[in-house]
Amino acid sequence: MAATEILMKFSWENGVGFTMTSKEDDDDVLTVVDIDENGYMSELWPHTQSMCEDYVKKELNRIGAEMKA
Repeated sequence: MAATEILMKFSWENGVGFTMTSKEDDDDVLTVVDIDENGYMSELWPHTQSMCEDYVKKELNRIGAEMKA
């Protein structure tokens, strides 16, 4: 099996927004989260953070399962 590379990118600007993307090898870039700052960031952030953490954990679990095989 060939080596695999996953690039995760977090971009943010205070007062503007937050984006998380992921790209595996030659696949297209996947947007995991993209939210605009609209005055509700403090209310939105816990859910946004949770989605990002869940995505990273899912990828780590997938990598671990593949490496155990």
